[in-house]
Amino acid sequence: MENFIAWKIKGEKLPPNPVLFTFDDGHTNLFRNAVPELNKRGVKAVFFVKSGCMGMIEQNYCERYLSYTASYKEGQKAYTAFRQVPFAQQLAMIDQCKGRQYDTVNPQKYSHVTQEECLALLKEGHSIQSHTVHHYILSSLENSAVREELFESKQSLEQLFSHRVETLAYPFGDPRFDFGEREKIQAKNAGYLLAFSGERRDVNGVTRNEDNFSISRFGDVNHDLLYFKLLLSPIRLVK
Repeated sequence: MENFIAWKIKGEKLPPNPVLFTFDDGHTNLFRNAVPELNKRGVKAVFFVKSGCMGMIEQNYCERYLSYTASYKEGQKAYTAFRQVPFAQQLAMIDQCKGRQYDTVNPQKYSHVTQEECLALLKEGHSIQSHTVHHYILSSLENSAVREELFESKQSLEQLFSHRVETLAYPFGDPRFDFGEREKIQAKNAGYLLAFSGERRDVNGVTRNEDNFSISRFGDVNHDLLYFKLLLSPIRLVK
């Protein structure tokens, strides 16, 4: 991440064919499964963690709402409606669904890295950065709550690890629903240098003139390994 910041902001050079590996949420399964493979290959990654969830087993509140739905298709419709209403209404929608939960909290899936595991990541040369405090959809929050999510996460992570937190990954990360100009301004005011959104829609990499507070990424969410390999290969898959 330090090299990426130096290139994006200061214009410094990068090595040929550079790739920045980023992982959101800070789930323990990343620490147990991805990190050994990264270390084996000498790859240093960026882990965007939720500062309020370290060491906990917890679904984020949107996952809790989706866990009430009976199918993927139904869940996608519910997800779109859920993320477009104010925070108080989102909580009311969750309350209305209680008693219909079919997907219980799975420790394997929803446990989060501990402070000790984060320290181990830093010792191995990886980077810990901010994914807010609670992983709320920022666009649904009042101004003061957005500031708290951004400032508190940055401050607490820096105090815990004596490690500079200069970048943010927006929760969920879709600029159509989850963040906008208000959130970008608040991120800059909180002291972040860069902020990352969700999945890219084109086949080109990041350029220096791309918005520092809406940097999109190639992602493997909802795709298989072959798709991800094609994204990183000279023969790019266009969708």
